[in-house]
Amino acid sequence: MLRSMFPDSSDSEEEEEEEEVDVHDGQSHQSTMASPITMIDGVTVVQDPSAGISSKLWPAATHLSSYLLRSSSAPSPPPRIIELGAGVGLTGIKLSKAWGSHVILTDLPSALPLLQSNIDANPSTASVTCAPLAWGTSDWSSVVSMCETFFPATSPPSPRPFDLIIAADCVYWEELHAPLRSTLLSLLSSAPDSKCLICGMRRWKSDNSFYKSLGKVRNSEGKLECKVVDEVVNRVERKAETEGYFDDLDGEEREVIRVYEVKFVL
Repeated sequence: MLRSMFPDSSDSEEEEEEEEVDVHDGQSHQSTMASPITMIDGVTVVQDPSAGISSKLWPAATHLSSYLLRSSSAPSPPPRIIELGAGVGLTGIKLSKAWGSHVILTDLPSALPLLQSNIDANPSTASVTCAPLAWGTSDWSSVVSMCETFFPATSPPSPRPFDLIIAADCVYWEELHAPLRSTLLSLLSSAPDSKCLICGMRRWKSDNSFYKSLGKVRNSEGKLECKVVDEVVNRVERKAETEGYFDDLDGEEREVIRVYEVKFVL
């Protein structure tokens, strides 16, 4: 079912080697926050400008939900979804509204009050809840146990506790790459034939290194595979700075947003 739901737009598992350009977080990778409460594609989004980057909405979240909705009509039955590093929860809430999916939004405990505020701000999302999940810890097993009680029973019974993992802009901090790899391996190996779709804007050279490294992650039963399934390249205006990442003249910056598919294979 998952293969037919999300057809690949790219069959290549190898990325074309390109010159990397570090993109300043305050320039071409601006958040979409115009005010603390905004309406985006029918979803009320509550943001907290004082609480750091996890409490703002970033372009990869909107791109991932648009990609999923563009790639598939409403699937039946709706996929059961876990979102990692959910932030304000836009992607999971939007998919719940569009598909009727049950969704578990996960993030660090400190992020859960804002996630709950976004769930409460969208009263039609009774099928969305949130839970703590710190990457690289045993939290993933508690989330899998939660799937068994929160997600509806399937007919016929499914051999996996969930169908799809989603994540957007989750590789910003390089020190979190190893914990995220560990959590992806644990979750995907626990759910046969599930997949994870990760969307991110290419900013640092370490971004590509992370996705390439996923193919080397394995346990005694199998390994992860990762490939690009969607790419959008935009030209955005860049302003020169006297200090920081950009010290040359004004001009255009090449902005790349990609969606990666990650699966566990035997």
